[in-house]
Amino acid sequence: MTTNVNPAVLQPGAVLTTSTVTYITGAANSQTIIKRVVFTNVTAGAVTITVFRTPSGGSPLTIIDVQSIPGNATYLAPELANMVLSGGDTIGAQASAGASINVFASGFVAS
Repeated sequence: MTTNVNPAVLQPGAVLTTSTVTYITGAANSQTIIKRVVFTNVTAGAVTITVFRTPSGGSPLTIIDVQSIPGNATYLAPELANMVLSGGDTIGAQASAGASINVFASGFVAS
């Protein structure tokens, strides 16, 4: 059996809202490996983020709970680095203020 591992943009860029939204979904029939997730606060004031992992068919589990990101700063989310998602698993997030936090993610898809 051959395994193909390909670099992938898992989230090309989105703006967090104040409600939980899915930003990364594990590819079907594959394993998705998150290498880096970057959260950038584009406002002058501190904003918090909360991040959840939801197994396919399961309930959300908190991974990052109310992490404060100072104004005009970036958070690299070490909690998500090297996390493996099976097909249909998701990463969702929300911010304490809308239009304040940008999110980008990259990694690999193994199939």
